[in-house]
Amino acid sequence: MVMSVKTKFKLTKQMRDWVKSKRRVLSEEALVNLLEETQGRCALSQVKMRFDAKEHLLYASVGYISPANKEKGYQIICRGLNDIKGHLPFDCFEALQGTEAWKSLMRAWRYQWEISKNK
Repeated sequence: MVMSVKTKFKLTKQMRDWVKSKRRVLSEEALVNLLEETQGRCALSQVKMRFDAKEHLLYASVGYISPANKEKGYQIICRGLNDIKGHLPFDCFEALQGTEAWKSLMRAWRYQWEISKNK
């Protein structure tokens, strides 16, 4: 049996600076763990998040997995998607995630990331 070895995710300087700026939300260790789990990708769209451009919609943000329910934990997601999630009742947001409209939004989101990474 061949066992695969997972390579350790290496945080960039920008990610470490971001973690330090978010310590009031979660501990540094918890934030690093979330980044390692997702390999620095958005938990919803799976795009590589930005850690250096606060005004950008792809900038990383910390959000509840289920708003107002700290027991379900936190996730790191793009600021723009966190805003969308925050403006909808959570049951509507959950229902939206199963639709073709959501899949279309995620394709557009990933396309936006592709064109923005070259800027």
